[in-house]
Amino acid sequence: MGKQVLSPGTMASLAGGLLLWALVAWLSPPPSDELGTLDPPARAPRWIPLGLSFAAAGVCWWQMPAEEFRLSGVLAWGAAIALWLWAWWSSPKAAAVPQPAPAGRWAAGGALAAILLAAAFFHFHELAGVPGNPVSDHAEEILDMRDLLEGRHAIYFFRNLGLPPAHFYWTATLIEIFGLPLHYLTLKIATAAFGLLTILGVYLMGRELGGAGLGLPAAALVAWGKWPFSLARPGLDYPYPVALTAFAIWLLLRYLRRGDRLSALAAGAAIGAGLYTYTPFRVVPLLVPLALILALCDRRRRGGRWRVVADGLLIAGTAASVFLPLGKFMLVGEHREFFWSRVVTRATSVEQAIAGEPLQIFLDNLGNMAKAFHWRGASTWTMLQENDPFLDVVSGGLLLAGLVLALAYVALRSWRWAWLLPAIILLTLPSTLVIAFPNENPSLNRAGPAIPVVFLLVALPFAYLARGFSRERLVPRVAGLAALAAGAVFSVQQNAHAYFVRFGASYDHLIEHSMEMAEVIKQYRARGVPISQTYLLAADFWVDARNIAFELDDPGWSDTHNIVSPKVPEGLEARPLVFLYRSTDTERFEKLRELYPGGTGRTISQTHPDRNFAVYVVK
Repeated sequence: MGKQVLSPGTMASLAGGLLLWALVAWLSPPPSDELGTLDPPARAPRWIPLGLSFAAAGVCWWQMPAEEFRLSGVLAWGAAIALWLWAWWSSPKAAAVPQPAPAGRWAAGGALAAILLAAAFFHFHELAGVPGNPVSDHAEEILDMRDLLEGRHAIYFFRNLGLPPAHFYWTATLIEIFGLPLHYLTLKIATAAFGLLTILGVYLMGRELGGAGLGLPAAALVAWGKWPFSLARPGLDYPYPVALTAFAIWLLLRYLRRGDRLSALAAGAAIGAGLYTYTPFRVVPLLVPLALILALCDRRRRGGRWRVVADGLLIAGTAASVFLPLGKFMLVGEHREFFWSRVVTRATSVEQAIAGEPLQIFLDNLGNMAKAFHWRGASTWTMLQENDPFLDVVSGGLLLAGLVLALAYVALRSWRWAWLLPAIILLTLPSTLVIAFPNENPSLNRAGPAIPVVFLLVALPFAYLARGFSRERLVPRVAGLAALAAGAVFSVQQNAHAYFVRFGASYDHLIEHSMEMAEVIKQYRARGVPISQTYLLAADFWVDARNIAFELDDPGWSDTHNIVSPKVPEGLEARPLVFLYRSTDTERFEKLRELYPGGTGRTISQTHPDRNFAVYVVK
């Protein structure tokens, strides 16, 4: 893949397409971003609630242990947030000038509901089978989840290099409400459900910039985009920062238009909440100074630019109030090094020496990230097939056109688009700053926060064409809209095939089949063989026995019945006995026959022969 080049014909097609889009944007420029008037200045804060908020925050800091949520501290924390919001809350004295309302509000609502249903299909279809088996990361997270369900209400979880708490508390809430078992599928249900919020957040972003005519295509394209839903299905903490980034960007866009205090408060709350999610979200606060610089250049704010600075401090203060317990852990927690461990081990030489000049590696990473959307893809085979581009052909072409149109918006002084273009580079930094392990870039999950902006750009030319065709006469209108619909259908087909067929097959081939092993043990248990009389003969770089144990609802089984290589348990008197082992492990199979003669062995065939495993049964 690294040696592929564009053929002359393909290069000419690419250049010609971009030039044609530039010509179209010049001949028929997109509508400018109508901002209207700013909201009037908000009232002064309520000083008594503000003082009480600081007092409650102090109580929270005093009562909350640095590494564990405590009821008294949580109550004080909640009071600090509520009092802070009350102190600053201010209803506008006059309504801000709204953007033009889309025709057919009920139709837009119905379309959004249909899009959410389509998204639910892509998030939950064949969820038990694709991806079909867990990795060791899932075992680590289930252990953390067990600790939480058993009463350890951690602020940060230390296994697997350390993880923020949002994923665990969200999943535990679903487990408690619906009585779900602590299984691999439950993790996937939790993340898939949360991932649906991304569609709503992207719709709000699009509606803020271009009404429902932009919001609906953006929501639809992200609903069936393989990149977004591939992050939501594995049961790990990848989709949380994507959704919260979308809401944070929407609220910042809303603030840039209105300059209202409510948007600033809500943006700060979204950012503070996002910091409890997967670590790539930590670049999102950097969007705030970018937005504020843009706001300072807004002519409507002449004479009131100090108000922008004050609003920036308000956003930061609101985020800090939400971040308070995690902030204490970060500053004074006994294990605070875990807060930065994932970042430090990837961006510095702490874990592995940096092979080369860091700046050159970073520039190479930026180039590889630029190719990831259409060409290079990623090496993260646990989410998409290796080297499969982040976008399908239709979405990839629309992204290139969207970049041209976004530049046209900027030329028309639609400054909010100028802020979003560098945001893509910023939001992919968690991937491109992996200097010590450049082979891990591009990363689908670490670049996840860029999804909302990327798909907004993908939807921009789609909405531009739909608006243009809808104003034509009957025949070109029908033909044009039908062509767009055909492109959307082709995009759906491509994404579905890429994920459920190509990725499903590649993942099934590369992963060890722990769920199938657990199912075999369950079958023998149903025939009267206790789990305590079932053993796994482990091998290096093979299946993680903990995942089998969790599926059997007996977490301790892997501690006592996972027999390390090359050992074989001797002197077992109980009968019957069941041994699972790697089908190619002939040496231990012969040892079993020697120790327990008269047993029967059989190979459990899988979809790929090198994933086969075997069973030896002694009656």
